[in-house]
Amino acid sequence: MTFQTYDIDEVLSVLARDPEAAILNWEQAYQDQIKSVADFIAENRKNSPVVLLAGPSASSKTSTAGRIRGYLADMGIGAHLLSMDNYFIDRDAAEYPTLPDGSPDLESPECLDMELLDEHFSTLERGEDIYVPEYDFQSKKRVPGEGNFLDAEMGDVFIFEGIHALNERFSSKHPNASRVYVSPEVTFVRNGETFCTPVQLRLMRRIVRDHQFRSASAEYSLSLWGNVIASEAMHVVPYQATANCLVSTALPYEIGVLKRFVKPLIETLPRNVPCRSQVDGIRQLLKEVPKLNPALVPDGSILREFIGPRPAVQED
Repeated sequence: MTFQTYDIDEVLSVLARDPEAAILNWEQAYQDQIKSVADFIAENRKNSPVVLLAGPSASSKTSTAGRIRGYLADMGIGAHLLSMDNYFIDRDAAEYPTLPDGSPDLESPECLDMELLDEHFSTLERGEDIYVPEYDFQSKKRVPGEGNFLDAEMGDVFIFEGIHALNERFSSKHPNASRVYVSPEVTFVRNGETFCTPVQLRLMRRIVRDHQFRSASAEYSLSLWGNVIASEAMHVVPYQATANCLVSTALPYEIGVLKRFVKPLIETLPRNVPCRSQVDGIRQLLKEVPKLNPALVPDGSILREFIGPRPAVQED
C-alpha cells in the first residue's frame, strides 16, 4: 500500500478556516474508496461470492466492512458480514498457540479454526448454506450447537472480516475471492520530518477504543501492543500485496479528536510501562495539535468506532 502523506500544519490550517467543511471533505474521500471497493466486489462475485477483508489492529476493519455491505445493499446485492472471531478455537484446546512465556498467543492465525473456514469458503462458493459458529468471549469457548444458519441466496456476497483474512493459510485455496486490505496508511510530516506514523495513529485509536468499550487501561493496551506489532509483521502486513483493493481509513483530522480521549489516559503512566518510547512520541506530538471537538465528527464516521457516539452535550 502506498502511504499517504499529509503536512500537519496544512491540515491544522484547513481545520482552522472551516472545520466542518474540511471534515466532510475528508469523510467523503473515505466513502469514495468504499464505493470503489463495492463496485469491484459486485463485479467479481461472478467468480466468487467470498470477500476476505483484513488489516492490522485498530484499522477500522469492522466499520469498513459494514459500509461496504451498505453500498452493496444500495446496489441490490445481498451482503453478509461474518466476523472471523467466531471461528476462534477454544482457549483451553491443546493446540492453542502460546508465547514463549506460556501465555496464549492471541494474535496468531492458529487461534482460528482453519479447516472450518476453508470448508465454509468452499461451501459458499458452491452456492450452499452454512452454519456460522458463535464464540463466547467470556467463557473463551465456542457456543455448543451447530451455530447460526446462514442462507446463501444466489448473487449474495459474504464478507469475512478479520486480522488474518488474507493470510495464505486461509486464502490460498480460494484465489477468486475478493481481497480487501484496510489500514490507516498515512504519515503526517512537519518541515519534511515525520510527525506521526501509522503505527502511532493506530496505537492512539486502540488505547481509546479499549478504554471506551472494553474497560481496559492504557497500561493494559500497551502490555499487548508489542506482540500485536510483532505478529502483524509476520502474519498480516506481508499479505497486503495480495489484495485486490486497498482502503486507507486515516482521517487527517482525527489526531485532534483523539487527543481529547487519549491524553488523560497516558499522562500518568509509569516510566516502566511497555512501549514507553511510543507513548513518549505520542505525548510529544499531541502537544503540537489542538483539541478538536468530537461533536464535529459525523455520526456515520468510522472514528465513532473508537470514540463512541456523539456526546449529548457538545463540548467547546
